[in-house]
Amino acid sequence: MNTQADNAEVWNDFPKGLSQPALRALHLAGYTQLEQLTQVRADDLLKLHGMGPKGIRILREALLARGLSFAEENPTQTGTSSGERIYDSPEAWVRKHIQDYVESDGEKGHIWRGMSTLLLTTRGHKSGKLRRTALIYGQDGPNYLVVASNGGSPHHPLWYLNLAANPQVELQVGAEKISGFARTATPAEKPYLWKIMSNIFPTYDTYLVKAAEAGRDIPLVIVEPA
Repeated sequence: MNTQADNAEVWNDFPKGLSQPALRALHLAGYTQLEQLTQVRADDLLKLHGMGPKGIRILREALLARGLSFAEENPTQTGTSSGERIYDSPEAWVRKHIQDYVESDGEKGHIWRGMSTLLLTTRGHKSGKLRRTALIYGQDGPNYLVVASNGGSPHHPLWYLNLAANPQVELQVGAEKISGFARTATPAEKPYLWKIMSNIFPTYDTYLVKAAEAGRDIPLVIVEPA
């Protein structure tokens, strides 16, 4: 019978943290390299005995770190002259929102559930790839405001880690594309700016409490147009 040690060479391309059942499921399905998973849908992997949502999350993050994705979670092309690819959110509904936003120049997606949203593109702090997500925004004069709430999770969203490492960002607000520099609001600035954002989306106040109970202070980000 094969043991984990016997298969270490086969499995060493997969990320740490995968359970033994998940590793066995991949091996039995014929997957020995992480890059092979770009040819399969996450929903199909979930059908494998021993593979669960946590395993899919770990694999998705490992793929993103290499600038890759599961099938049907493919990157879209930027409109820049360099042709560098932008990798959109792995969440299917967010990715669809982004796609509609880009294809319609913001006519679809700029207003979402009665709130204004923008597209934020950051540089991956580990992969170096361009990453794009959609966020509710507010304004303070010429500056754009976004909240790194992550639903009140104990962890910062990846886009915040990216801009903390590289503050140069790109926005699309409706049809307008804006280069800017992002920074975290100071403790003195935050109360006033937080009221702007919580008036737009009151659930931010709930997220603030939830995150604080887990030991995280939710950052409010100011993007200053270049």
